[in-house]
Amino acid sequence: MDLKLHILSELSESLLDHIPQSIFKVNRRLPHIHALLNKYMKQKSHLLPQSEQKTKEFLAGTSYNPSNIDILLNKLAVEAQHYEMYKEEEPTTQNPEELVEKYKKLIVQSVVDRLNHDPLLDFKNRETDQKLTDWNKIKERIVEARGKDYFTIPSPKKKKQTLYTGDKTPQIVAAYNAIISKIFHAKLTNTRYQPLQDLILMEQKRGDIDRESFETIWRLISAQLKDISSGDPFELAISIMSNTTEFFEQMFAEQVLEATHNISDPSMLAKITAYSQAILESLPAGTNIFLDNKNEPAWMILYFLLRSGLKEEAIKYCENHHDINWLAQHLTDYFRLREILDSRSISELVNSMRDPSTLDVYQRAVLILLAKMNTDVDELQQNTLEDYLWFKLKIAQPIEEAQAQNLEYECENYNVLVLSELQRYLIECGPQQFENQTIVYTIALISTMCYGEAIQYLYSIDDYNTEAIHLAVILNENSMLPIFSSLDNAFEVYENVIHVNLNKIISDYIKIFESVLPNEALMYISLMTSTQGIVSEASNLVISFENYQIVLNDEMYIFSNKFKDVISEQNYRLCVEAIADYAARQKAPEAVVLYDLVENYEKVLETWIFEIKNEMKKLSENWKEDFERGWQLKEEKGQCEMENYVLKNYQDLYEKYRQERIFENFVDHDRAIQILEQFLTFYNAVINRQFHHALAILSSTSLFPIRPTSRQSEIQGRFKRLHFSIKEEIPNLIVTALQVHQILLNFAQSYESNELKNDMKELAMYYGEANDLVRGIPSAEQKFKELGSYIREVKRKLALI
Repeated sequence: MDLKLHILSELSESLLDHIPQSIFKVNRRLPHIHALLNKYMKQKSHLLPQSEQKTKEFLAGTSYNPSNIDILLNKLAVEAQHYEMYKEEEPTTQNPEELVEKYKKLIVQSVVDRLNHDPLLDFKNRETDQKLTDWNKIKERIVEARGKDYFTIPSPKKKKQTLYTGDKTPQIVAAYNAIISKIFHAKLTNTRYQPLQDLILMEQKRGDIDRESFETIWRLISAQLKDISSGDPFELAISIMSNTTEFFEQMFAEQVLEATHNISDPSMLAKITAYSQAILESLPAGTNIFLDNKNEPAWMILYFLLRSGLKEEAIKYCENHHDINWLAQHLTDYFRLREILDSRSISELVNSMRDPSTLDVYQRAVLILLAKMNTDVDELQQNTLEDYLWFKLKIAQPIEEAQAQNLEYECENYNVLVLSELQRYLIECGPQQFENQTIVYTIALISTMCYGEAIQYLYSIDDYNTEAIHLAVILNENSMLPIFSSLDNAFEVYENVIHVNLNKIISDYIKIFESVLPNEALMYISLMTSTQGIVSEASNLVISFENYQIVLNDEMYIFSNKFKDVISEQNYRLCVEAIADYAARQKAPEAVVLYDLVENYEKVLETWIFEIKNEMKKLSENWKEDFERGWQLKEEKGQCEMENYVLKNYQDLYEKYRQERIFENFVDHDRAIQILEQFLTFYNAVINRQFHHALAILSSTSLFPIRPTSRQSEIQGRFKRLHFSIKEEIPNLIVTALQVHQILLNFAQSYESNELKNDMKELAMYYGEANDLVRGIPSAEQKFKELGSYIREVKRKLALI
């Protein structure tokens, strides 16, 4: 039984034993829980009796976070796989059944504790019925005591989880990674690589596994891809159908050779004749089989020649055999015209079958095949799946319904099997009609080119989930997969055909190893089908673990060399810019280097502006705390050095930009950086109590009405040309300047006192004018509004002096 289903079932039963069942009936809003349920309960036949309902009750009733359950199930699955792989090498490895018991107890206890915590203790002594029917009141008390967050455990900070850690990667993951690596490097070197032979060998080497071998599927796909070229849909369908029937013909020929290995005559005709004689002897008495003058079943032999794909031998046998040589010309035309006869020939063949009961069953089968008539020959089709599919594909035609009707109109008593009808029939039958044999049903779907349906079916089965993903990759690489792009769904129906979201299934798959094998994950990402998918997943790979070295260290990682070359320069730029945007929001120093990597110089300068403003904010907050302890503030002598933040923190880049004259291409940004560095120097001087020096720095910017340089009338023109990032800082700077003036005023001599007061009046008036000049910049408007009350208080005090 699937381990994840097992643990869910065990948990639900344990919880129901410990917690009153009516609590589970509360209608909680947990849609994500039900999505988790669907994920692990697709194979309902594997569940224990009633465990599905119990599990639903468990998931609907507990407040245990779904992400924690998901992590738990993944951990158990990994532990179980690790145990199976290394139990002989590591005898001390813990049995997964013991882990199930351990985690079951932990979660049961957790849920019980949460439901019986302090807010519920007052209800313990009440009657059980009253307690259970009064849940809303209990819930209200819990909310009052603990808040709404009581009902939701916060999700982990990291969105992505990894199932595998350390150096040991499961062999199947490593094997598929090696094949994807070859596909990736073939793209990189622009060479041809067909991975199907490697996939076949990989499947052969897997040894004893707890599922059917996938080898036949890979062989079938390999056969279908032989000598095809994407182009006209009709021609493509004809080629794939022909290749598929040839695959089944080869399988049958091998079966004949095996059954007649003791026949000395090496010719296939001799072996098929012997094979036919053996079949003839096994038929029930009275079976209508035509025998020629040599007592040989001529029609059976001809049918088996066709079934073995021996075209030349079939024509020759027909021409040389007196009883069936009337069919030789039809057979010759059939192969010459790519197995599609004209309407006259079809009518002749249909007319020869007016009374099927008088015909040899093999004769009827041959005539049906040549005419491509939609009639079953159950005696021959029901032997094996290969017989059934071969016969159906031989008579099916990849044409539209209207074309089929025209053919039926031209030939009386003639029915056409349209390929889409065969596909629809197999899909509607479902795996149940194939005794739920996964490989058998998958062969049926793939043989009839129901590729999306085959992948969806395999993807829903845990044992074949990985194969489904790689089958989708192979088909897409050969332009045979119906695809679409979406953020959520892995499969969608368009025009009655299942389309596969390759981006989604690759994204889900690489989560199991991306943290320890990022290069391999990038190779999978390069196979995605849309720019959005590649950019989103590649950037998330770096962002999720905040490992910017994946981009910056091109000796260890392939992101900035091989991956870049495969996905295109444009997609690479989009990836790096998305990562850099995140790094900038997180105030990571790598943001500047990332922007520079893709030559987004404007973003580099904007990031420098952001960093300087962030440094100013820290100093401003420190000053605010100091000013609140104003009695300790006394001016210190001396001057601090002028701040050159960019040169100090990014010397190499600064020199590069200066030498390449990049600053000259972004004059506004360059000017903003210079002014902000002056502001930063002002704050440093204020923090160092160098108050006169601080005001002199502020005055030197010519943006404030402070002695000795600027007056209010001269500033307005300069202010309008300022970068918005500078305008945002003006209100804080005015307030800080006023505070500095206030401190100096406390210790000023009478001759300086009047000048300080005049400066303060000018600054207070300038505050109102600057407020008018920042209209349309919400962040600046908000700061002016927040500090307005302080300015009004300053004006009031100045009026009293």
